[in-house]
Amino acid sequence: MPNEIELLHQFILIEEVCVQANLAILAHDRLLEFISDKSNHQRREVWGHIQSFLSHAAMISKYVGTDQGCRARAEFLKTALAVEDNSPLLDKMSVIRVFGTNGSLN
Repeated sequence: MPNEIELLHQFILIEEVCVQANLAILAHDRLLEFISDKSNHQRREVWGHIQSFLSHAAMISKYVGTDQGCRARAEFLKTALAVEDNSPLLDKMSVIRVFGTNGSLN
């Protein structure tokens, strides 16, 4: 079938999602460490950590979403990684709920 993904590509896709997830976790951990000191709350570095986290999360969303990507890829990853249809990864407005409309971390 033309829409099937070859086994090697399946492994590469899963590995890439894992890499992006690990990088998102590292960015999140760096953010939490940085803001544990209240004097850092208004520093520009906070936004750098948030941007890094969001970029990696967005890449995962792009891989498992079907908006602009390959439907076969998205369906394979959603099944292989057990991503549910109501996952925040598939909801573009999740960022607003997580970070708030004023940019503060909820």
